[in-house]
Amino acid sequence: MSDYRRAARELDKHARELDRLMDRLEAAREASDAPRVAETRRKVIDAERATAAAYDAMAAAVRAHWRERAGETLRELIAVATPLAARYRAERRAAGDLIPWWPPIFEALGNAPEPELDGDVPSEPPECGALDRTEERLW
Repeated sequence: MSDYRRAARELDKHARELDRLMDRLEAAREASDAPRVAETRRKVIDAERATAAAYDAMAAAVRAHWRERAGETLRELIAVATPLAARYRAERRAAGDLIPWWPPIFEALGNAPEPELDGDVPSEPPECGALDRTEERLW
């Protein structure tokens, strides 16, 4: 199992607990039960911290996944592009061109549309509704 899936499951577990506690806090507030509000609020704060830490771990797993994929792609790019770039450089030199040979390559890369990334890991960490809800309603 990937680190991302493990981290996403852990986040989901913490987010469900945070939502459960927020429901209890809102019920205690509606009932004007001050002792229960204070106790539940402390639990919500602890759960919010745990959920935020789980979110950070999941976001780090997303970045690590794509960093690893980028490294694989770079190795593939070097293997494929280096011989072509070397041949292009040699042909330009044989043509008597003394100007740098790489600007057209950089321009083409800069103008290329960014492809959709495939796989089961999102390109950016998804939102966490439980954290958003807590931020809006706890304070």
